[in-house]
Amino acid sequence: MKFLRVAFKTLLLPTGRAFQGTGKGVCFLIYHRVGCGTQDETDLAPSLFRKQMKYLRSMGAVVPFASALETLRAPKGLEQDLFVITFDDGFADFRRHVYPVMLDFSLPAMLFVTSGFVEGEEPDPGEHPGMRREEQLTWDELGKMEESGLVTLGAHTHSHRPLPGMTAEQVSEELERSNETFKRRLGFVPRHFAYPFALEDKTSDSVVRRYYETAVIGGGVKASPGCHDSHRIPRVPVRRSDGWLLFLAKIHGYLAAEEKVYGYFRRKRAGL
Repeated sequence: MKFLRVAFKTLLLPTGRAFQGTGKGVCFLIYHRVGCGTQDETDLAPSLFRKQMKYLRSMGAVVPFASALETLRAPKGLEQDLFVITFDDGFADFRRHVYPVMLDFSLPAMLFVTSGFVEGEEPDPGEHPGMRREEQLTWDELGKMEESGLVTLGAHTHSHRPLPGMTAEQVSEELERSNETFKRRLGFVPRHFAYPFALEDKTSDSVVRRYYETAVIGGGVKASPGCHDSHRIPRVPVRRSDGWLLFLAKIHGYLAAEEKVYGYFRRKRAGL
């Protein structure tokens, strides 16, 4: 299976620039899990993740989420690509394998938290048949990491159910539950939001805009300064099968077509 995934990505390399373009921008990288011991595409080996972070640090191009937003609002271009490290869900491996690396390299990260998962009320967002449930972070751990200044916390709904197909009232209830939990546990309401499965529709988009300053989706491309929608910020997923060389190709825009393909089938499965 890994061979087929790598072969598929390799075939897409010549088309990457057609989707990405040649201008400099901000690349919001999506991670989910590191060192959980599964073969899932979202679960990276700790050694590979550290190597990726070391490389990005050497480029001097990793910026906090808030700084990236300021850059995108500016009309002028960039001299080099910038990178934002984002994680979804709230797995405990973030504490074990991610946060220590961010401390070692002084790299900022954004963590979009599925509040119901952390509360223990909802299933593991990445759980599949035959896979064990992964441990979640605690609110105390999240609070301490947020206080460090290296980790910014965002919302990722309460249940991690896809929002397309819900009524406006149902979407509002989902977001309200998440915000109320954040307020009760940590004393603040997140300003930034990530769609579960990177899926949105007109109804969810209109509701999310009322609750959050920004929202991130999928897309697999960089965001460009001066011409972006703050509630449709694209992200680039980093997958296990990328390995090292395809990771380099991905962050430099040569695998933009991959997410177009994955996104198409993801939306077809969701009936969109």
